[in-house]
Amino acid sequence: MRDVSIEDKKKSYAGIVGINDNKKVSSFYSDILKSVVFSHICPGDCVIEAGSYLGGFTTMMARQVGPCGRVVAFEPQLGSHEALQNRLERVGLCEAVELHAIALSDYVGDGAFYSVSGMLQRSGLYPSPEVAREVAGEAEPDCDVAPVTTLDAGGPQTGPVRLLWLDIEGGEFQALRGGINLLKGRRPLLVMRNWRGRAATQYGYSADEFFDFFQDVEYDLYNLIGFDFRRKDWTIGGQPGWCFGVPRENMVLKGTLHGMIDHVVEKYGISEMICC
Repeated sequence: MRDVSIEDKKKSYAGIVGINDNKKVSSFYSDILKSVVFSHICPGDCVIEAGSYLGGFTTMMARQVGPCGRVVAFEPQLGSHEALQNRLERVGLCEAVELHAIALSDYVGDGAFYSVSGMLQRSGLYPSPEVAREVAGEAEPDCDVAPVTTLDAGGPQTGPVRLLWLDIEGGEFQALRGGINLLKGRRPLLVMRNWRGRAATQYGYSADEFFDFFQDVEYDLYNLIGFDFRRKDWTIGGQPGWCFGVPRENMVLKGTLHGMIDHVVEKYGISEMICC
């Protein structure tokens, strides 16, 4: 993957922002995610997805792993959960998806789950009503009690896990804390939302705690365009809001990811913007 200077990273981020076409940039990042995910998972694989929402990636991953594979999906927002269940039935993928109406965090029990009317994709297990209101903006979030589990307690208990996908509105680090045994023992590719300082402030952890965790489980972090993501990158603006976590020892996977990312960069004709 790309190990470049901070200045080169800033130039690359500025170049992408300078495209000045939000739709194109969003499509670019989405295509990187799709390219990486679907080059990595194969028929028969087991995948964990937290924050399935309406199942855009859920259904694509279910088709990729096929009838002999499994997508273990967590979607605690009841409206989204019901819509996803109906979608799976409609397209005939129920057998490939194990769907749970449970939130993921670093504890097992019950938690306050906030739903944002008109923006259900922003619903989450926020740590306080104040944080939920901050996310909701002018809307007033509804609060319900939701069952909560951890990746270690509620995830697959046997067999390999090929990929772990986390998109849970800032609660990704809490979910990872509850999956330390899974990360150390199963070594999946991690694909996660990464809101950096915003999520850390909302959920009450520090940058040092964040990076110490990944040091402990021996994962290397890279952002969506393949730049290494370290403590010094925490406050740099313009970065993609997603990152990959790769088991430190898996050099083959790092090379494959680099190739997949470069393929998408070339497809969009922006190779000159990415400093290598």
